[in-house]
Amino acid sequence: MSLDDFNFKGQYDSESDSLLKEFYIPALSESVLYKRIAGYFSSNSLAIAARGISDFVSNGGSIQLIANVVLSEDDQDTIKRAILQKEQEILFELETMDDALKKGHLRLLAWLLKNERLEIKIAKMNNGLEHQKIGIFEDANENIVLFNGSDNETINGWLHNHESFHVFCSWIDDFTRHLEPDIISFQKLWDNERDRVTVYDVSDAFKEGLIKSAPSNDAEFETLSNEMYHKLREEYSKESDENIASSSSKKLYPFQSNAIEEFKSNNYRHFYEMATGTGKTFTSVHALKELVENVLNSFTVILVPLIDLQEQWIVELENAGFSDIQIIGGPRSPSDWEYIFNQNLLDYIEGEVSNIIYVAVYDSFFSKLAAKMKNIDNLFIIVDEAHNLSTNQLQKMPSNATYRLGLSATPEKHDEIESMSILNYFLSEDQTPFKYTIEDAINAGFLSRYYYYPIFTFLEDDEFSRYTDYSKRIAVLQNLEPIDKEALKIALRERSLIIKKAEHKTIKLKEMISSNDYDFSNSVVYCGQGKYGDTDQSLIDVVTKAFGNEDYIVSTYTSNTENRHIVLEKFKQGFYDVLVAIKCFDEGIDVPQLDKIYIMSSDRLLRQTVQRRGRVLRVCKETGKQFAHIYDMIVLPSQNYGDLNSAHTLIQNEMYRVNEYNRLAENCSENSVNVSKFIKDNYSLDLSLDTISENEMEDLIHEYC
Repeated sequence: MSLDDFNFKGQYDSESDSLLKEFYIPALSESVLYKRIAGYFSSNSLAIAARGISDFVSNGGSIQLIANVVLSEDDQDTIKRAILQKEQEILFELETMDDALKKGHLRLLAWLLKNERLEIKIAKMNNGLEHQKIGIFEDANENIVLFNGSDNETINGWLHNHESFHVFCSWIDDFTRHLEPDIISFQKLWDNERDRVTVYDVSDAFKEGLIKSAPSNDAEFETLSNEMYHKLREEYSKESDENIASSSSKKLYPFQSNAIEEFKSNNYRHFYEMATGTGKTFTSVHALKELVENVLNSFTVILVPLIDLQEQWIVELENAGFSDIQIIGGPRSPSDWEYIFNQNLLDYIEGEVSNIIYVAVYDSFFSKLAAKMKNIDNLFIIVDEAHNLSTNQLQKMPSNATYRLGLSATPEKHDEIESMSILNYFLSEDQTPFKYTIEDAINAGFLSRYYYYPIFTFLEDDEFSRYTDYSKRIAVLQNLEPIDKEALKIALRERSLIIKKAEHKTIKLKEMISSNDYDFSNSVVYCGQGKYGDTDQSLIDVVTKAFGNEDYIVSTYTSNTENRHIVLEKFKQGFYDVLVAIKCFDEGIDVPQLDKIYIMSSDRLLRQTVQRRGRVLRVCKETGKQFAHIYDMIVLPSQNYGDLNSAHTLIQNEMYRVNEYNRLAENCSENSVNVSKFIKDNYSLDLSLDTISENEMEDLIHEYC
């Protein structure tokens, strides 16, 4: 057979077609050359290319693969280092991978590489992404099949995502118009002749590392390819069963059951103020199950601030047995969302469906859905991380929502009136939130115990001078009648930035990285945002590069991080030692393996302290984590401080956070003695951390502010 013996369709869509069985494997099995431009460089992009590889190899086939690497830097040395890190990532995956199907395919590809039948190159756009997704098959008779569409060369691209692409055949379609431009484009890219793209060869070390896993001879290759064929058939046969709930055996803890009972007894309205790591999402999904089972019809909208949280909610809902979950916002949101919503709403009103669930990102909800909620009966609104609701968003929340549930580790905001407004939306009159504190969770064993390590850093003289100037300006603004709230807010923010970006923190971090006294493996480093000092470098880049000369493998984890979910998975698997974050890791990220956080920058809000502490305190049975470790950079006045009031104000503001972290730490007493002595000896301020209460601390701060 040859390619022209197949009746390929002009377009394939994963909604109705099996991309692999109906197109990819038949085309690959009859080809002698496969040229591919894919979106991302990952082990999946290699493994999936081996689908149908046995026949392809028998034909004497060769593969030319160009993959994109996502980098923000442009200098050549940095790019090459990043590519080497990506290569190390794939080799690491190969060593640790327990998926026989993926690992087998990688071994097949290693055999191709060993026998010079596979070439891999990496494309880096000078600006943006090399985002083409083109595949070109050619058989022994020079027939060509070209496909161009949305799918990447990944497991998800071929098996799970909603993807579509157009197919052009040289014996049917206009070659000059439909095939030749992409063929020429591929060749120019392969030969590194494009102006806006630079193409790099993979390193010899990577080739040798991958080749180590290759079958030793042709007979072993044939045996392995047959095994992969049968495993692939098994994979297809079980695909339809993959949505079976994976957590059906997961049980509610007593405190979670109590929260649900209170929700029911308050006519399905409540606010869960539960510590990070105590299962707010899991509890809320089961509260939803209770409502669905006891209320005939319901229209549920779940609001989340981040795409990461949207994905976690979808998984939790599916594990609980919910299906047909609608998505608004994020990459999986359909372009025709409005048509789908109107159809769903019509079906709901006419009684065709009794329960509908939407999971919406905040921004998309308020810009697209909020106005459409007004006339929906039995509307159930769940808001995750409800403290994020702004005053403007709160005003747009549906007043007709019969059932309501808010979630937050703590709903505290800077403005107490805003905090109460959020609670009042969810709670009935005289109703109080359901509370399960971080102390409750630690004592009950639901969160791990921890050690806390305050690390002293200091403002430079000029930094403390600016801090003093802002403190005096704040004092004047606070005594105006009426108070200029906007001017006061700006002054407070600018003063706090001096602390968050204090240059001595970065110097101290570099000392710690070089020292044998600190272990940064399996850790998250929280730093400030903006520029570093008077330079054009961002602070997060400076912090990330501080690890460059050591043996740590590090990645940023921010809202701008490409393929953030992949980075997170690699961190969970142990490939990345360190993630450098600003605030993106504060909310909703579930990484039980994490056992260390290093805090270089903090907000004054108690909520952030609770969130970050809860993030690292999750119990992990797989690793047997005994304790967590929290390292916190405390910013103190310069050694030559002049203004005593400003010095004490800074110390009191920092000690508020120190007191909160320290009060539940295993080494609380030791810290109390050491910190209090240091503050008294250097700043003539008496402060006993182990006896001062939160209210007393607040009074002290207000006194000095």
